[in-house]
Amino acid sequence: EVGKDLNTWAKSTVEESKTKVQMKLKSMGDEVEERRKRREEKREQEREERKVALRELAQRRQQQIEEEKARQDAAEKEVESILMRIQERAEKELAETPEQELNGASSFELDTERRQALDLEVKKFAQEARERAMRQAESASASDSS
Repeated sequence: EVGKDLNTWAKSTVEESKTKVQMKLKSMGDEVEERRKRREEKREQEREERKVALRELAQRRQQQIEEEKARQDAAEKEVESILMRIQERAEKELAETPEQELNGASSFELDTERRQALDLEVKKFAQEARERAMRQAESASASDSS
């Protein structure tokens, strides 16, 4: 009888231990799986954040490119406008020059006068362009720092 009871007790103890070990293993497996899922979710979130950051960076860069192109277009239009004004002034001066003065003056004198007038216009244009470039650089650096 005692041997039978001892055998039954041993079997039940082994079964209980086996059950406890299985439950512990399952619990540990669940914890490992949960940590793996969290790591994967974190990686996925980081990937999404990088995608968003890259998209925003690309948009900002595209906007900078468009702004720079607009500044260049404006500068080109201004240059064209200045050149047109120079041409109009030259044509106006030529039209206002009396015929006798044109006939009486040597072509060298007229060329010298035209060259001097053109040099003065070019100097004015260069100064205006420098001032405009400085203003644009100042406004660009002010917008970059904000």
